[in-house]
Amino acid sequence: EPAVAYLEEATQLASEFLGDEHPETALTEVILSDVYVRDGHYQKALEAFDRIEALPAYARMTLRNRVLQADTRAYVLMQLGRFEEALASSHRAVSMMDENFAAADPIRLSCEAMRARLLIRVDRKEEGFERLEALVATAENAHGAGSRLAVAMQQDWLQALMNDGQFERALQVTEAQVESMRGTLAPDHSQLWNARQVRIEALIRLQRLEDAQAAIDELRGLVDLSQAPGRQQRVDGLEAMLRAQQK
Repeated sequence: EPAVAYLEEATQLASEFLGDEHPETALTEVILSDVYVRDGHYQKALEAFDRIEALPAYARMTLRNRVLQADTRAYVLMQLGRFEEALASSHRAVSMMDENFAAADPIRLSCEAMRARLLIRVDRKEEGFERLEALVATAENAHGAGSRLAVAMQQDWLQALMNDGQFERALQVTEAQVESMRGTLAPDHSQLWNARQVRIEALIRLQRLEDAQAAIDELRGLVDLSQAPGRQQRVDGLEAMLRAQQK
């Protein structure tokens, strides 16, 4: 990968010619670590994080950037299956935030959601699910039920329920969401759309196949999927899942 090789060389040159005290040296390492994470080179990303934290310039990085790095380290460790270490890094990210990070600050919400997901992975499920549900309420109260942050928190919560096999609970939540949003949000609003999708998947998992088919037919009638290829692909995927269960 030429881009990665170029960045690796640039990082080495910055260290050699500018020195570890220079902020550009830390900046090149941060950029390189971002590329490693994006490309799935998780072990190399961890090594880059260690180098960054060993640099004198690390202490001069903004608190925001140090929080985000700890949170990203937690994500990388989670991808490697090292959940206890990931949780420790996530705790660190959350504990680093001071009073300047309000309860509904986007960075705090994201970091708290990461910690909640990791609590579930280390079998502290009740605590993790309670935290995710509380984050949904915090995001909705502060930013609005239809805000991007509220949608993101709801997706985290619902996906965690589905991953844990709590299909009945996910169905209850999504049916309540659809009912409360029906008539107040446009049919193609992302929050309503996502709730309907998860509801359909839960119905399939619960073998309520006729209900699932009816929900898919309704979903297709709500929006022009020819203008939304990503959504068309998702609906096609749900129908394929349904057909597989009908055989």
